[in-house]
Amino acid sequence: MVDFVIVGFPKCGTTALMRMLGKIDGVVVDLWNGALEEAPFYLSEEGIRQMKTMQSQAAGVRGHKYASYIYNESALRRIRDDNPNPLFIVCVRDPIRSLISWREMHRQIAIAASPPSHFVNKDSSVNAFYRTASLDEYYQVFARKRLKYAEYIRNMYAVLERPRMMIVAQEYLARFAGDVVKTFRRAVNHEDDSHLVLERPAHVGFADRVDVFEARPELIAELRENMQQLTALCAELASHRNVQLLVSTDQGGCT
Repeated sequence: MVDFVIVGFPKCGTTALMRMLGKIDGVVVDLWNGALEEAPFYLSEEGIRQMKTMQSQAAGVRGHKYASYIYNESALRRIRDDNPNPLFIVCVRDPIRSLISWREMHRQIAIAASPPSHFVNKDSSVNAFYRTASLDEYYQVFARKRLKYAEYIRNMYAVLERPRMMIVAQEYLARFAGDVVKTFRRAVNHEDDSHLVLERPAHVGFADRVDVFEARPELIAELRENMQQLTALCAELASHRNVQLLVSTDQGGCT
């Protein structure tokens, strides 16, 4: 049985949150092939079998992370049909910072040509694009559709028929990790009273250090509109008792 699933958008803190929850006594985060953090169990029957084999070997509050579930309706339905009311944790971030960080990650993978199995290293022309693309080019060719937060969250909410959900802004997680953990524990009825020490300071990544970048005003305006649409959706969901919002406007999230 899956108690929680972490989904979301690129460079929005899904991995950091997964690692944080995995440190809680009694919480088990299942990894793909026992090693990989991005675990697409519900994309195949073999994946589901692998996950259930692991679950049979140890008890606890169990979950896994696969950010791109949010783009896959069939996988979301399989999770819904296979588990009694799991918690969906959706990670978001200021889309401008997300775009900057995502482009830089793909650029570094292309420069290193590693891992060779990554799609940016598919062939020399694809590799050249991701090594040299401007922020605007990267956005238009690859990221534009994928950064429409409100559209995908609204669709997920409808497909799953009002699921239990936490929306967590990366900016909020960086500043208030303890609050995120407490909210999670309440949501999954985790009664363990052990004290979780969150030793690391807030992560400051590439996009957080960039103050000046080249982008068309139209691109910035479009991403700001995406953020406004997410803010409006959060306002709609604020009264839903099955939804927890761990976001705030001054940190780039929504109220």
